[in-house]
Amino acid sequence: MMKKRNPARMRYTADSRSAWLCYFSILCCIAYFIAVYSSNTIAPDVRMGVDVVANIVFMLAIFWASEMVKVYNRKWSVALAGFGLVQIGRVFWLPVHYNELEQLVDGSYVFVCATLAASGVFLLLAAALSFSNSTLLKKYLDSQSM
Repeated sequence: MMKKRNPARMRYTADSRSAWLCYFSILCCIAYFIAVYSSNTIAPDVRMGVDVVANIVFMLAIFWASEMVKVYNRKWSVALAGFGLVQIGRVFWLPVHYNELEQLVDGSYVFVCATLAASGVFLLLAAALSFSNSTLLKKYLDSQSM
């Protein structure tokens, strides 16, 4: 059974559950990064260079978003949902490309796809939780100001 959230207490505490889901997403990104870029079977190309930059930017953006959702910022919870959808969509970009070229095969392909999908799911869960918490706190603060 889930413990009832106390909005009066939420004013003074961080949304650490949403932040931890973001951190788990970053760990999945790191696992993806290591699995793809330590592979001896993949020939580097422009697509890989773009993916390196995108992965670094995503990890930084996710970390920034994790800090913003700690303070119940609703806009960043929506951004997390967008990041989550993009992470899931990334499965169809680099891993599928290298699988079609038979450079990323078997267990490596499954692991890489799973880490990207898990990263996206963690972000979507963080977004939903953060949005719910920030909405509850906003309603509470609005009722207190009347």
